[in-house]
Formats: sequence, C-alpha cells, structure tokens
Amino acid sequence: MQGVGGNRFAPNAPVSRQDLAVILARYADFAGKELPEVRKAIVFRDADKFSAYSVSAVQMLYSAGVINGMTADTYEPLGVATRVHFAALLHRFILALPD
Repeated sequence: MQGVGGNRFAPNAPVSRQDLAVILARYADFAGKELPEVRKAIVFRDADKFSAYSVSAVQMLYSAGVINGMTADTYEPLGVATRVHFAALLHRFILALPD
C-alpha cells in the first residue's frame, strides 16, 4: 500500500475498482509472483477514465483472468469496489497465483 498521495493514507475512504486491482498487483509483485497470461488484455471503452498508475495492474489482472469488466468492454475504474467485488477478485487471484 502506498497511500492516496500527498503523504496521506485515507483508511476510511472507499476503494475504487482500479485501486483494488493496483492493491492485488502490488501484492503479487511484493510476493515475487508472476501471474499467468490466460487471455489477451483488451482496451476498455472507458479507458479514458483510468488513472495512469492503474492501467498496467488492470491489464495484468485481466490477462490473468482475475478481473473482468462490468460489461464486455467497460470496466468502470472509478466505481466503488464492493465486498462482493473484493471477494470474487481475491478468490480468482489466489487461484491464479503460481505455487
């Protein structure tokens, strides 16, 4: 975790869908785990809404089959990650991790 910028952490702020992807990608990097590529990354129709720091994390996790879009071609990166989003992503993330 690197905070929200400006030397702040914001522990009570909602977590966006793009930030959840960044958290999982940074954990994989920290743990020295490289996720397998099971499908090609796509450019989501709402790509202009992504923060630059999240693009590679979303692409990596999409390619690994960990995340999906809200529709076939949108991701809603600024949408709030609900408990069900987190549970589903964490489950698929754990399954995708190499031994």
